[in-house]
Amino acid sequence: MTSCKLSSTPLSTTPITPSASEVAPHPSDFRQIVGSLQHLLLTCSDLSFVVNNVCQHMHNPQAEHMIMVKRILRYVKSTPDLGLVLIPSVDFSGLQ
Repeated sequence: MTSCKLSSTPLSTTPITPSASEVAPHPSDFRQIVGSLQHLLLTCSDLSFVVNNVCQHMHNPQAEHMIMVKRILRYVKSTPDLGLVLIPSVDFSGLQ
């Protein structure tokens, strides 16, 4: 996905029609990517809704769920400057 088309939103505005017969080609890859996206939520809280949405399909991912994950990845790639900046905290050890 290094040369993929970038996405301006993490979720499509048109609903994806579910097809019960198409199982995701590699369910373990789906689970690994979604797990990584969950860790990304620590700094990119704008992804909470869409990552939660795909997490609900971890037990039985369909092909359209993998499409959703790829769109999230394209959005993340297009927004490298967005997110929370984590800095070391002030030393509060001297306070009582």
